[in-house]
Amino acid sequence: MKHSFVDVVTDLLFAPTSVGKDNLIKEGYNSEHIFITGQTAVDAAIYTSKPDYEFNETKLNSLIQHEGKIITVTAHRRENYGLPMEKMFAAIRRIADEHPDVSVIYPVHLSPTVREIAFKKLSGHDRIHLLDPIEYPDMINLISRSHLILSDSGGLQEETPVFKKPLVLMRDTTERPEAVTANAVYLAGTEESSIYDITARLLNDSSLYNRMANAGNPFGDGQASRRIVEILAHHFGFIANLPGEFEG
Repeated sequence: MKHSFVDVVTDLLFAPTSVGKDNLIKEGYNSEHIFITGQTAVDAAIYTSKPDYEFNETKLNSLIQHEGKIITVTAHRRENYGLPMEKMFAAIRRIADEHPDVSVIYPVHLSPTVREIAFKKLSGHDRIHLLDPIEYPDMINLISRSHLILSDSGGLQEETPVFKKPLVLMRDTTERPEAVTANAVYLAGTEESSIYDITARLLNDSSLYNRMANAGNPFGDGQASRRIVEILAHHFGFIANLPGEFEG
């Protein structure tokens, strides 16, 4: 866990999970100053998702009407540039080729390197839709309407469990091990075969899909912001009692 000058001088630290708190204690912070609140990003995702949402990217308003299964893709990490990303995209194309009920939606990062590989490997397929980057509300509401997610993102590991959507993480390591431990995220690496195999299983094995979808969210319950406000209010003497901590 990275820490900053702010961490050193602060009186209160808000850890999203017990793992985060343990890491802070190992770095020498006083446990009495650390509160497990859940992740505010979970609060934001819940707040942003709307059943009647109209997408700002107008293409999405029609693409989400696909009668089959929608897979949302994101990929942008520098360590995956080159051959790893080519293998990731080869797996995605193979999934689309072999599963005629699947539609892939991929808002492509503006990095020239990413766009070159993405359009080389994924363009020209009638069920792979390559879009320009989309805004946060569009992404959250796209995730909520997807069947599953393929990504190398960090933040999406916290957001996909909100909507009970399995995430195939196309990376070799993760800074959010709680999601893997909870079985909400599958750490697939970047090999074509491993990404293809787990994605195909999730598309065809309903019991596996349901286990991941119902794993719960180890990062929050939508009450992190409330807890933080109440902890601050208690610290400054405005209320008598501390809120209960998040138990992921």
